[in-house]
Amino acid sequence: MPSSRPLAGRTAAIVSVLGGGALFLVIVAIALTLFSNLRSVERSLPEYGHTDLFALQAGVRDAQFLSDMIVAAKHAPDNDAIRQRLVAALDFNFIRYFQQDLSDLQEKYPGYEEFVERFRSFLLRLDGSVSEAGSLQQAGMEEYDREIHELRSDLLVLYHAANAANQEGLLGAQASIERLNHAFLAVFVLLMGLTIGACLLWLQRQRALGRLEYLVCHDPLTHLLNRRWLLGEGDAWLVQNSVKGVWALVLFDLDRFKEVNDNFGHAMGDELLALIGKRLRETAPTDSAIVRFGGDEFVLLLTGDDEGKIFGRLETVQAALARPFHIGDLQFRTEISFGIALAPEDGSVVSDLLLKADFALREAKRTQSHSVRYSQALGEAYREKLALRSRIEAALENGEFFLEWQPQFDLATGRMVGAEALLRWRDPVLNKVRLPGEFIPVSEETNLIILIDRYVIGEALKDARQLVQEIGPRFECAVNLSAKHLQEQGLPDRLFESLAAFGLSPSNLRFEITESALIHDARAAFGNLDRLNKAGIKFSLDDFGTGYASLNFLVNSCIDQVKIDRFFISDVLTSERKRAVVTSVVELSARLGLDCVAEGIEDQQQVDFLRARQCPRGQGFHLAKPMSRDDLIGLARSGAFADLTTVGEFASDD
Repeated sequence: MPSSRPLAGRTAAIVSVLGGGALFLVIVAIALTLFSNLRSVERSLPEYGHTDLFALQAGVRDAQFLSDMIVAAKHAPDNDAIRQRLVAALDFNFIRYFQQDLSDLQEKYPGYEEFVERFRSFLLRLDGSVSEAGSLQQAGMEEYDREIHELRSDLLVLYHAANAANQEGLLGAQASIERLNHAFLAVFVLLMGLTIGACLLWLQRQRALGRLEYLVCHDPLTHLLNRRWLLGEGDAWLVQNSVKGVWALVLFDLDRFKEVNDNFGHAMGDELLALIGKRLRETAPTDSAIVRFGGDEFVLLLTGDDEGKIFGRLETVQAALARPFHIGDLQFRTEISFGIALAPEDGSVVSDLLLKADFALREAKRTQSHSVRYSQALGEAYREKLALRSRIEAALENGEFFLEWQPQFDLATGRMVGAEALLRWRDPVLNKVRLPGEFIPVSEETNLIILIDRYVIGEALKDARQLVQEIGPRFECAVNLSAKHLQEQGLPDRLFESLAAFGLSPSNLRFEITESALIHDARAAFGNLDRLNKAGIKFSLDDFGTGYASLNFLVNSCIDQVKIDRFFISDVLTSERKRAVVTSVVELSARLGLDCVAEGIEDQQQVDFLRARQCPRGQGFHLAKPMSRDDLIGLARSGAFADLTTVGEFASDD
């Protein structure tokens, strides 16, 4: 805004010469000047859509696409489809950095010019390598993978800096408008007679403020309210609508939305989100509030006379979102999980309800339910889980875990043929030893299970070296391997290094995996399974019959041993159905050439039954309880065999 001193001096001179007529002209000039400045402030607002930011963001996406293709090429160098997609990714980036005019961005953002030169150099080198190399394996994808990650990180830094500057510009424009408001009031007093001019200025001011408020409180992609509005104005909205009875905060997100971005690109993902926002605006009740909370997460604030009306309105929204979305020739059906918190029962402010709706949403995803309503028991359970995860992390750091070994016996001879490593937790808080069932399920929900697996494998291999030396080279050490760890990239190489470091043969190691480990991300699981098995490591299918129980795993995988879960063994003498299952599994294993182990043998009658069915192996408290490594060595040195009596009443088939 120009300084007022020259204008004031000029006004005094004109007034002294021309009198009242000149004063009128000065007032009009002041009004026109304010009007012009207000338009200038409005024009200084970031253009709707943030063109520069979108250009940088598109650059990040293209770089990520190229990075993904380089990673894919690195792991599948002979795949022609991947090579074609890599070339397509190069073409996108060549268009951006060699054909598009980037001069405006280079002038506005320090460091972008240097980044463009580096990226162009990288593209030329990568294009030359891909074109000249006979295969992608010869093109040096490893070095290009590292370099593209560095370039993408640098571009992300530029993007975040530009975004921060953009936000700062918005706030600065808002402050400028507020200052102009004060000036406007002063002019308004002077221009009481110029009603038309004052009205024009006021209307212009309202337009500028309205546009600014829209940008601050709305999501530009979906045109829904945004996270800032919810956290800043949500409580006021709740107070205003609390007279209607009860209301609900519904937090929901799209299941597997990442697959859309990964397979069709982020632009397609954004278009799908925009269509979801449009459908929400069309179907949600007019007295509700719809918020895009972030990413693919949305919040719906619903009111009603009672809970039944609220859930009826929610079902209408859910039915609308269940209908397919059409983008070009593609059709998308969204699977959405809902977490619901009700007020005032579950809380009276947005922050409390968001937390509880998030608990319910996570439970819906965990149980694969369509929607879950928050309850006090659910909240307490999640808080206990969080506390337990923290305790598990501390236990790993403080060395509170240890291993015990439970022997496995040949049921025909009673000879000990192997042992299973069992994890124990010496918990100083509860002052007791905790079994895996108390902490493994919680760990499997996060990557904590991988840390626990690594600890168990390391300790088991350390013990196995001494067990093999003392007991014999054919002694098998069985270790449980989680589903997440089996799917982890690089697992075989780390295991091979560990086996070599401890001087162990792969044949001394047996991994016990559950059926669920082969269901989720089966490609990664079977890939690692195949590499490990070809090296000589054996695999058992643990808890057989309690999960998916797919016979396909027994026929088409590297499994060479089946473990019958204790669930079937415990009542095998009293339940005809469980007796039939155990008999069938033993016979099926024998016909497929697989070893079979019965778990949880608790008495001699169970031993007699299993021996009568010619089950090869068994383990359980009746045969031997879990013990330390040294006690296991002592048991082996004593030459003790499991006490197996002569087959009795179960000698004949049922």
